Amino acid sequence: MLRAGGEPLWRRVAEVGEFAAGRDVLEVGAGSGEALCFWAAQYAIAGTGVDADPRRVQQAEEHARERSLGEQVQFQEAPLDNLPFRDGSFDAAVGAVAIGQLTNPLAAISELVRVVRTGGTVILMQWVWAADISPAKRALVRHTLGARARSPEEWQRHLTTEGVRTLTVHTVRDVTVDAPREALRARLGALPQTRRLRAWGRFAGMIRREREARRLLAGGSVLGVTLIKGTRWPS
Repeated sequence: MLRAGGEPLWRRVAEVGEFAAGRDVLEVGAGSGEALCFWAAQYAIAGTGVDADPRRVQQAEEHARERSLGEQVQFQEAPLDNLPFRDGSFDAAVGAVAIGQLTNPLAAISELVRVVRTGGTVILMQWVWAADISPAKRALVRHTLGARARSPEEWQRHLTTEGVRTLTVHTVRDVTVDAPREALRARLGALPQTRRLRAWGRFAGMIRREREARRLLAGGSVLGVTLIKGTRWPS
């Protein structure tokens, strides 16, 4: 699963969301926690991060401890489409790009909105393709690394359906793309030798495509991030 990061993106999210001292901010799909720790350190927010991957949650907790932010931010493992919080628990919620890569992203968007107080801020971060990327390159990145880019208009419709209004759209092109490492090679190495030999041909092609997709992403100008910001209205 691809993750988006980098200080230019994090600063833009904070500016759009008007993050300030004492605001309770939730990040859904927080990954290794770098964005939430950045917001806590730079804008003095009180942060909560959720991710479905326990390894990412552990990394996030380590980052918070390294930055002496353990009292200011917290992380927990939970499904992104079934958040363990009461209605209206947060002043703002940020849905990371991981939401768009779920099987049912609409359920996660519904949860994202549910946990924000009335009048609070909802920000959805989603991939957007560079205009000059060919269909073949888009297909390679999408199928190999799981990147999905929908139109901002489609995401806006989903948010409006959930009661989010006064929507604005902001695009950030200066984005760091965290692509998964070659998990395919690790899986192959774990197989018994006889099975490894039989599986090598199939895995080798997949690894070559993964490497090519990663080279495209490393070159930049392939993916950007769209920020869709709105306000939760009364039900």
